[in-house]
Amino acid sequence: MVGFRRLIACGVLGALVTFSALADKPLAKPTILTNPLKYLKSVPLGQLTMDEAMAVLGLPDKTSEVGGKTYLSFELGEGYGKREFVYEFSDGKLTDVRYHDSGPYNGSAASALQSDKKQ
Repeated sequence: MVGFRRLIACGVLGALVTFSALADKPLAKPTILTNPLKYLKSVPLGQLTMDEAMAVLGLPDKTSEVGGKTYLSFELGEGYGKREFVYEFSDGKLTDVRYHDSGPYNGSAASALQSDKKQ
């Protein structure tokens, strides 16, 4: 019984450490209702590792590696309402997030890196 309590205590402590580490590096999991431009401006580029991002975002729908960079793709919605957020990692850190939607007006696209440069 004591071993079980220690196991639970360790698990809770581990979760608290993970969440406290992420508290100063805010990243939210986008939904179909997320305002993409606001979201892209709020992404903490260069601060999160892939493991930290996946702890918040969950498992990606697609993963690819090109030119030393890793891309995690998360798809929301369907058809004309389909949105995609692609997180780019270089040297283990989040370097950009790209957004694309397949809307009825030929879609739209944006990048956290580009929105950061405009400020």
